[in-house]
Amino acid sequence: MLHSVIDLKNIKQIIKAADVSFDDVRPLSIGGFDGLYVLRKAPQMKISHWLRLNHLLANLGYCAVFVAEVERLQLLSENLDLAQEFFQEFDLDLAASEQILSSGIFSAAPPPAAPVPAFGQEMLLRQKLKQAIDNLQLQNTIDEPTGYATAMQFLAGEGCVLTTEAFEQAALKLDQLECIELVDALDSLRQRHKVPTVSDYEQAGRQLDIEAWLDVRQDPAVETRVEFENPDVERIAATRSQEFVDQVQYLLLVPVATTEMVPGFFHLGGANDMPPAHVHMALLRRWKKSNKARLLGMGPDALYIYVEKPALTKEKAHHLAIEHFRYCPDNVMQSLGTISRLAEEIKGCDLWQFWWE
Repeated sequence: MLHSVIDLKNIKQIIKAADVSFDDVRPLSIGGFDGLYVLRKAPQMKISHWLRLNHLLANLGYCAVFVAEVERLQLLSENLDLAQEFFQEFDLDLAASEQILSSGIFSAAPPPAAPVPAFGQEMLLRQKLKQAIDNLQLQNTIDEPTGYATAMQFLAGEGCVLTTEAFEQAALKLDQLECIELVDALDSLRQRHKVPTVSDYEQAGRQLDIEAWLDVRQDPAVETRVEFENPDVERIAATRSQEFVDQVQYLLLVPVATTEMVPGFFHLGGANDMPPAHVHMALLRRWKKSNKARLLGMGPDALYIYVEKPALTKEKAHHLAIEHFRYCPDNVMQSLGTISRLAEEIKGCDLWQFWWE
């Protein structure tokens, strides 16, 4: 690969050409990831410097994203472990499989007569569903339409209680989501027990039906929730891109040509309801086309996106807020509370923030 022949001298020359001050550019070792460099960000660095740096770094097959805590990046090695586990074959426990399949949540197909291959994330999902069925409570149930975010809240044990019918519908949605995400490019690799490369994830992102993915993750109970005007409620002061840059300390140089490919390099996703890498890449490409968005910063459980063309109307902001919620439910469920408040935050703002708890 290109980054294997890039040395520190070439990296420093590019940074100098971008008029970016630096004093400690060094290789960074994170888990099984090679070719990374990190530098301490200059105190007065502007977004324009970052844009110019990325333009120049692309010639070396690199890009730069901001990170707040370099130490926490060690957690990214866990994503490589998850990717390896997902593409490694396991034997599905037949007793657990029969109990789950006979519950009616999955298809009417009979349990297999012999062990069938399963994979890390699928096994974990099935175990969670079985545990949830065993502990299902029927009192104080939710009667309104149940969607993806509500189901995940229930599975996480957040006090959300569903009816049996609603739970089965939600479980079916999770099954549909897995089918959409397992595109041909990844299914072929899984059958050969090969962990995807960045280019594999890029191909998978192009094969992904992102509209179908977003549709499955809708949640009418949350998306139709109305926020009544309350003059006592403190209005949102959205963080701007330059404010974010001013707060962070480090720039991470990643051996991929564009920032939307960074999630693929780190196999980002699969933990805490964070979507898999090719979904991040597909949405980043979608938003790059519509809003000139690009990945500005990252962490093991968070993404920060710089938006050159933010939504300027209430209607466009609301449409984007729904997409953001389906992509990252925690922005509403764990933070702002309603789609309308999320829309208010992103309207006219050049920074989109996503985090998965």
